[in-house]
Amino acid sequence: MLLANFKIRINCPWSSTFRDKGIRSQILQCVPRYDAPGTSVLAVFITSESRPFELKSLLLESPGVEEVALRRTSRENVALALIKTKRCACFSAGIPFKHVVRIKEEKGLDVTCIFRDANEFRDFVSESTLKGYKVEVKKLVQFDVNSLMPSLTLTKKQEQLLSAALELGYYDIPRKADTRELASIFGISPRAVSEMFRRIHKKLAETNLRKDVLTL
Repeated sequence: MLLANFKIRINCPWSSTFRDKGIRSQILQCVPRYDAPGTSVLAVFITSESRPFELKSLLLESPGVEEVALRRTSRENVALALIKTKRCACFSAGIPFKHVVRIKEEKGLDVTCIFRDANEFRDFVSESTLKGYKVEVKKLVQFDVNSLMPSLTLTKKQEQLLSAALELGYYDIPRKADTRELASIFGISPRAVSEMFRRIHKKLAETNLRKDVLTL
């Protein structure tokens, strides 16, 4: 298997709209949806003008956006949003979305993705180039899938929850957000959030405390 990190010149339609309005946004994590050809995006918005409900209205009016959950953070003029899109521009470039590990926006998209081998990755680069997309390879790592330990990996939803918890101040002392606030963003119950945290913390504890853990 091949883990590829590359940049591709694609901009999310909704983030482009916000840049035109002087509102800065940063994608913390973007993962594919399995019920639609879109994504679930965890993003931070920085603005001195728009209030959270105005940001939500702007997002819902943006191309391809289906659902939005948005909350203020403890930082002034900073809001956190979970955005579900119907369709992502990444599909037009031929990115194998079911194998995407992570996407961040950085003058285009910074993508980490798994391919079967180097040949499959080269084919992707060739096809994307023919479609007019420039692919800049940053890092390639060959690995044996049989060497991976399940206890070392978090699911994409667990990673999103951790990112949101850190951004909202869940781990701060004193705590600035609770499970109810996180639950309202992700559309699940506070109990489900607590159960997810227990699973996450168990994996992190096993990873750091077991002496026989394999490292990549």
